Amino acid sequence: IKNDFIEAHLNLAAALQALNMPADAAKELMVVRNLIPDKSSQDYQNVSKLIDDLNKQATAPAKATTPAKSPVVPVAPVKK
Repeated sequence: IKNDFIEAHLNLAAALQALNMPADAAKELMVVRNLIPDKSSQDYQNVSKLIDDLNKQATAPAKATTPAKSPVVPVAPVKK
């Protein structure tokens, strides 16, 4: 990725978020935020909020899930 290509970093961050990798997505968004020239812009504020949200998600305890039960398939006895 070109270091100064904001759109590529945004797309990578979105892909990492979709893969449930919030810490890595936040790192990519930090690159984006550093590339925004106007630190008082709405874009800068929006990206900063996304980074905060992803960092909270990354540090939140994992939700307990019940493992899926595998279906029981009846097997006929083997005749010899």
